[in-house]
Amino acid sequence: MFMQLILSLFFCLTCWAISSQLVLRTSPGILIVILVVWAHTQATFSFFLASMFSRTRKATLVVYFFVAVSAIMGSVTDFIFKDGTPFAWYIHPSFAFFNILFTGIRHSSRVNGLDPMLWSDFAPGSTLFSCMMLLIGEGILFVILAL
Repeated sequence: MFMQLILSLFFCLTCWAISSQLVLRTSPGILIVILVVWAHTQATFSFFLASMFSRTRKATLVVYFFVAVSAIMGSVTDFIFKDGTPFAWYIHPSFAFFNILFTGIRHSSRVNGLDPMLWSDFAPGSTLFSCMMLLIGEGILFVILAL
C-alpha cells in the first residue's frame, strides 16, 4: 500500500506539473480520500488474488490478463453502453475508480463550466457516493475472502 501511496503522490505532482485542473481545482481532502480508498482497494484485491494462487507465475499471468482486459473494457465503455453505464458495471473496482476520476475531470474542466467536485457531490444517492461505497465495501470483502 505504501508503494500505491507513492504512486498517488507522483500522480498528483504530475497533474500539478502539467496544470491539470483536476488537481488544481478540486479540494485536496477529496483527492486524498479518493486516492487512499483506491490504494486500499487495490492492496486488498492483491491479497485476495495472492491467496487464490500457489504459484507466482500463474498469479502474475492472471493479474496481467486482468489489468489488460480492464483497460480495454474501460476504454470502450461509451461504445458498449449508448444509453448510459448501468450501475452493475461499477462492481469492478477499476471501473468505479475510473468513473470517479472521469467525473472529477469533467467537473474541474473549464470547458464544461462546472464547479470542481465538492463533498456534496458524494451525497447518498449519487453515483459518486455509490462508487465510493462499492470501493470501500470491496476492500472489506477482499480482506475477508483473502483470509
